[in-house]
Amino acid sequence: MKKILLFCLLAGYSSVFSQTSLVFVYFKDKPNKAAFYANPLSELSQKSLNRRTALGIALNDQDAPIEQSYIQNIQTLGFTVTDYSKWLNGVAVNATPAQVATIQAQTYVQSVESFAKNSSTIPKFKNVNKWDHSPDSANKTLTVFDYGSGSAQIDQVNLRPLHLAGYTGTGVTIAVIDTGFPTVDTGSAYSRL
Repeated sequence: MKKILLFCLLAGYSSVFSQTSLVFVYFKDKPNKAAFYANPLSELSQKSLNRRTALGIALNDQDAPIEQSYIQNIQTLGFTVTDYSKWLNGVAVNATPAQVATIQAQTYVQSVESFAKNSSTIPKFKNVNKWDHSPDSANKTLTVFDYGSGSAQIDQVNLRPLHLAGYTGTGVTIAVIDTGFPTVDTGSAYSRL
């Protein structure tokens, strides 16, 4: 009897949670964008603003922050925001189909889309040097790069043609998204730091 009760409990529990899926909630607008345009340093660094000026890239609504009241309203509806994007102007939450309908009924929501699942089949692409268009490319003196143990990764993303064409990333600033190291302040593994 206990086994049957346990089985029913687990089956019911798993069926409730198996129906939720990760969805992205797109918001309609950014009501606070005027404050951003008045003070872009609230979201962007001076270095970023200088680079944009040098490249002729104007500020746009994607640079403005997400409206915090929208996020709070989603949380008030009982959802946990798992991630957000100011460029996409929305948040990611786990929701059932019925909950998606509730979210879509909100006046500030533009749409709700499900995240695509990974396909089990991976398409095969030909490794083509699309950067080599000049007829005299065979006569060029090329630099040979020693990638060492990273050679397989370089080939995987087809980076050799870019290096050979002179694109080495020198002088380019890139962003590194790092969520940090959990327990870096208290963990024994980090004590010597």
